Amino acid sequence: MQQIVMQQISAMHPAWAELSPAELPSAELPLAGRLREWTAAWRRGEALGQRIARDLVFTSLLDMLPCSGSQRALAGASGRGLRALSYARLHEFVSDGAPFREVDLRPGDRCAIAMPEGPDLAVCLLTISMRCTVVPMNPWNPEGEIAADLAETGANAVIVPLGEDFGHIRRAARECGAAVINLVSHGEEAGLFDLVCETPSGGAWSSTGKHGRRFNGPDDTALELFTSGTSGRKKLVPIRLGDLCVGAACIAAALELGPADRGYNMMPLFHVGGIVRNLYAPLLAGSEMIYSEASTRRCSGTSWTAVPASTGTTHRRRFTTASSRKVSAARIRCIGCGLSAMQPDTCCRRRPTGCVVGWGPRSFRAAA
Repeated sequence: MQQIVMQQISAMHPAWAELSPAELPSAELPLAGRLREWTAAWRRGEALGQRIARDLVFTSLLDMLPCSGSQRALAGASGRGLRALSYARLHEFVSDGAPFREVDLRPGDRCAIAMPEGPDLAVCLLTISMRCTVVPMNPWNPEGEIAADLAETGANAVIVPLGEDFGHIRRAARECGAAVINLVSHGEEAGLFDLVCETPSGGAWSSTGKHGRRFNGPDDTALELFTSGTSGRKKLVPIRLGDLCVGAACIAAALELGPADRGYNMMPLFHVGGIVRNLYAPLLAGSEMIYSEASTRRCSGTSWTAVPASTGTTHRRRFTTASSRKVSAARIRCIGCGLSAMQPDTCCRRRPTGCVVGWGPRSFRAAA
């Protein structure tokens, strides 16, 4: 199986937890107080997942998403000259953006997304998972595999970037009877887009909404992902919105994410690790994320993760960059290897700086 390089670079430090309410950034942060409580409970030895599952009450994701001020939510790293997207603009777009007035996806529908990495994919995943069941797919898979996956999911529609590069996805969708929705990026702000239906509105997805609701609740299935299939035929796993948010809140509380943080994502957003750790967790905490379209761009981050195939070269390259930039080197506080133990020389090089070195697919576990 082809190994997928996953890398995360996040600027994370707990300074925001010590600020008074007057000192916090202007963006409204619905979960700020709760995250501090959960971090303190975790330090006392409470089971973090159980505590958050008990405390977290919401009707839709909009209840927890910051919605005001100029705090930046996300940006791209491709040099396209797009402005960063604020939380106020993001909230406005995901709650009642023009694209979703024509594409009436509701709880109970299934919509696949097959797009390359970047801020458009991040916002699209967020908005669709708020409204129905989203099925992220690797856009580089062959046509036959995509057609088989679409058939198994029973997707009503598939979202694909406008252009000729992804004709194999459009052919697979038509073969399965799924509507094709073209995504057209905006030219000014990162992550904003229009949706253009090749199948007219009123087609495959118009009448399946439950009780007329517009947004998923905690018990609705927000995400369906395929397993890797390493032990046999890959399986489709449903994830409820409530479970998705509890997992993301666990990561945000454990890593003490907040508005002072800036993350750099280069993990694939068709895997649960990238979606929960690098999309949902920072958004719930009011952090800013940079979503890169290219894995080779330099970034001055303070934390990252990578799969075993790239651990040695990735971490050594970042250490070399950080060592030549003293400010960046001083801010590095967390390093993770996504799927296995990290190389000993890598651990030893960072421990003297006070950096936590860890591993694990679901959380950062400090290396002994």
